[in-house]
Amino acid sequence: MKVETFKITDLRQLALHMAKARLDELAITQQGMSIRMRFRPSPFVENNEVPTQETTHLTTPPSLEQDPRQPVLAQGPGYFLRHHPAHHQEYISQGSIVKAGDMLGVVKMGQIYLPIYSPLDGEVVEVMATESQVEYGQTVIVLKEGSTEARA
Repeated sequence: MKVETFKITDLRQLALHMAKARLDELAITQQGMSIRMRFRPSPFVENNEVPTQETTHLTTPPSLEQDPRQPVLAQGPGYFLRHHPAHHQEYISQGSIVKAGDMLGVVKMGQIYLPIYSPLDGEVVEVMATESQVEYGQTVIVLKEGSTEARA
C-alpha cells in the first residue's frame, strides 16, 4: 500500500491559494490519509488576507507603519514552542533583546520542528504561550524594532 505524503512547501502553497480564494477551511480525505487546514487571520494582516511567501516573516498594515512593533508569524500550522523539546531553556521571553537571525522558537508539525528566526534587531514585547496551537500566518511573537541595548 502506497502512502501519500505532503511536503511543507506544498502545504504553504496550498495555504496561499486558500487565502487568494478567501477560503477559511479546507479538508482533504483519501484512503488512509486526511488533512485539514484552517486559516485564522492575524490582527496585523489587513483585510484578512494571508501574507505572501516573501512577507510571511513580517507583515504590518499601513495604519501601523510608524509603530515600531513588528509581528513574527508562524510558518506553518502546529504547536508553538518557546524551546526545543530536547532542551528546557526557552529561547526568549517577554523583554528579551534579540538580534536579526536569532532563534525565537519553533512550530511543531508532527515530527517536524520549523524554526522561527528574528527578522530584525529588537526587543520581545509579546510572546504566545508555549504549546499553543497556531495556524499558518498567525502572529506568535511581537518585536519592538531598535530596542537592542542590554537590559540592566
